[in-house]
Amino acid sequence: MSSFFVDPRAVQGDRLVLGGEEAHHVRVRRYTAGDSIDVIDGVGTFFEARIESLGKEEAICTIVNRYADRGESPHDLWLAVSFLKGQGRFDSLVEKATEVGVAALSPMVTERTVALPGSARKPDRWRRLALAAAKQCGRSRVPRLDEAAGFTEVLERYSAECSKVLLASPAHGPTGVPEGAIGSDLGELSDGCRLGLLVGPEGGFSAEEEQAAIDAGAEPYCWGKRALRTDTAAVVLSALILHDAGERVGREKGVRSHPSDTRAVQRT
Repeated sequence: MSSFFVDPRAVQGDRLVLGGEEAHHVRVRRYTAGDSIDVIDGVGTFFEARIESLGKEEAICTIVNRYADRGESPHDLWLAVSFLKGQGRFDSLVEKATEVGVAALSPMVTERTVALPGSARKPDRWRRLALAAAKQCGRSRVPRLDEAAGFTEVLERYSAECSKVLLASPAHGPTGVPEGAIGSDLGELSDGCRLGLLVGPEGGFSAEEEQAAIDAGAEPYCWGKRALRTDTAAVVLSALILHDAGERVGREKGVRSHPSDTRAVQRT
């Protein structure tokens, strides 16, 4: 069941208020007072709520249960992807990356990037797409959508802020897909580690970019014989990394807390 979105400022104690489009969506989906719905605040809390009253402009709900980081991986994966040529391809990438659990997405301009970000309105559109995907797939956080930046800037930020950075580069790999393709040490990372993944354009990173990444501590990540389109590689490799890093059933971050529980739900 798809969730609804509540502005964190509209959550007070055991009550939350859905306004604007979200209240409209409640009515369109034919919910009425007394019905139970799922709600997310986009920054880490998932609510089970009961509709108390439904008006034209707002839906007032009582919080029945709340969960911290429900639907989230034990690790944060930041994904930097060369900007894509082709209408709608980056839109689709935003949706799919959200669904597989990416925590942040950075459009990147590399030496071989063909298309460049055009409209200043695109980040707003991507954020709307990410929110819709998070509501649909049961996440409690909406991925951070960064402004487009150059390869050097992204590499510096990821190297400084991630525990490990992986560079998607089939040229470094053996033929075939080795067992444990991501690397044997990913499964040994402690929960809460931040991982970075750099995915280049369909022409690949330049030799200079690859060397700069390796010099900065990034590890080449290889997946096998077949060449993948940039958007395919970004989604598939993200899912594989999160899986190998330890995302399993029962290992998500979520911790249940009842509204009467005096412990605060943490947000970072």
